[in-house]
Amino acid sequence: CCTIGLVLAMAFIARSKQYKSLGRLALVPSLFNVNEPVLFGFPIVLNFRMIVPVFLVPIAAALLTYFACFTGFVQPFGAIEVPWTTPPLVSGFILGGWQGLVLQIAIIVISFCGYYPFFRAQDKEAFEAEEASEASQNEAA
Repeated sequence: CCTIGLVLAMAFIARSKQYKSLGRLALVPSLFNVNEPVLFGFPIVLNFRMIVPVFLVPIAAALLTYFACFTGFVQPFGAIEVPWTTPPLVSGFILGGWQGLVLQIAIIVISFCGYYPFFRAQDKEAFEAEEASEASQNEAA
């Protein structure tokens, strides 16, 4: 669920038409942990602007999970296994009760906050390119 924050930013906050439509398109697959539309459509792959959150958000999520287990807020995950396509929040509730649900909400918030500044810069660039394209089309007409 580490890229779901990026998908939420694209779907609900993006100014560029390109990223807003990609975010809305990727929202449902992202809820089932299918991240390829975002990885290759945004693109995250080979995008040096996004390299920082791609590495730091999963590390932050892992550290938060470790801290939650270490402090006893969430019990270490044991015998219960959920399919990888189980949506976030549902899987957290199944694995750890309400504490697992709260932990996954915190991870989604961390994901959103981690990706947002980098996404905002990318979105601003795309929005300006779209405006310039529309302006040149209007001048040609």
